[in-house]
Amino acid sequence: SGRRARGRQFARRVTAVYYLNEGRPWRPGDGGALRVYARGGRKWARDGAAHRDVFPKLDRLVLFVSTLEHEVLPTSRPRVALTQWWYGRVDAR
Repeated sequence: SGRRARGRQFARRVTAVYYLNEGRPWRPGDGGALRVYARGGRKWARDGAAHRDVFPKLDRLVLFVSTLEHEVLPTSRPRVALTQWWYGRVDAR
């Protein structure tokens, strides 16, 4: 998802997600987790998992490199979050 400004191409570099869910604590059965995959089909070093699930806990801020493959899992309750992207110039090489 790139943007153009003054003839230059820009792309998302960093993604921030801030969770604003109120009510009872989030449970795994509620769904709605942000799933972030390890790069290139690799595994996370600590436990060998192919992905990490980050649950939408109130007042949690998640920052990650925008090029990481990610998705939001289906949810069974309202999920409220603010998302922001920081863009950087795409260098022509």
